[in-house]
Amino acid sequence: MNFKKRVLYKLNHFRRFLDKRDFKYLCGKYEIALPFDHRLPEHKEKNQNYDRFLAHLSPFLPEKTFVVDVGANCGDTLAIMISNNNKINYFCIEADKKFMKYLEKNTDILRKNNDCKIILSNSLIGKDVKGAFLGGEGGTKHAIISSSLDDVKMISITLDNLISNKLNNYDQVSLLKIDVDGYDYDVINSAIGLIKKDSPILFFECFLSSLDKKKKYEDTIINLSKIGYVKWVIFDNFGGIIFKTEDIEIIFDVFRYIWKQNNNETTRTFNYVDILAFHNNQSNLMSEVLSKY
Repeated sequence: MNFKKRVLYKLNHFRRFLDKRDFKYLCGKYEIALPFDHRLPEHKEKNQNYDRFLAHLSPFLPEKTFVVDVGANCGDTLAIMISNNNKINYFCIEADKKFMKYLEKNTDILRKNNDCKIILSNSLIGKDVKGAFLGGEGGTKHAIISSSLDDVKMISITLDNLISNKLNNYDQVSLLKIDVDGYDYDVINSAIGLIKKDSPILFFECFLSSLDKKKKYEDTIINLSKIGYVKWVIFDNFGGIIFKTEDIEIIFDVFRYIWKQNNNETTRTFNYVDILAFHNNQSNLMSEVLSKY
């Protein structure tokens, strides 16, 4: 971005905060509505690969299959994926009611231009996380767990149960994408039936905010490896590939490195990782996908 465009971007960014009004942002072929404080444009401006891989992956997914997007936010991932492939179907799940309103509004635009199915659900997904508040700002929300279900704003449902309720007689889920700020492992654990049935490509965030969560991510990865997920690609939080591996211990070494950064034991380089996981029988397809990224 040249200097003039950067200055205009900053001025528009500042104006939105003063006016506190929605704004339009181009995601793929479509302009979607975002709340005034959403930080997606800032992340995209600073990091050219941010949020780019799923848009790159979408044309390679089989027609008529479903992409399940847990933590769909305002629909930015939906918009960029459908821009590149409107021959697949999308099931988008968002727990936050504010983001859900934007997701519904943006989906109305996408449905007018595409014939694929787009199914939405305002649900909190989890297995061990039974209920939670949602907190956060700047375009992201995370679950705040409550010990008393009487106090929570949302009660969770497993992804297996939600799909059984919402996607009757679906053909196949080809991709399961998860971005729920630190509880991605619990979403995966709530979808073992789906994962065993369809062996979807997995793309999920690992945000290690505590030692307990670090251990739970490790346990989930071990369990996935036992049911056929043997290929792993690790991305930094800027969208760049760090490495590919079949050895999950190397992933755990990265977790230890991140945890040292969290404890100020070494210089910060990145905040979290995204993980792409798939089976051996998907190796040829994914080799092509990755070689062109």
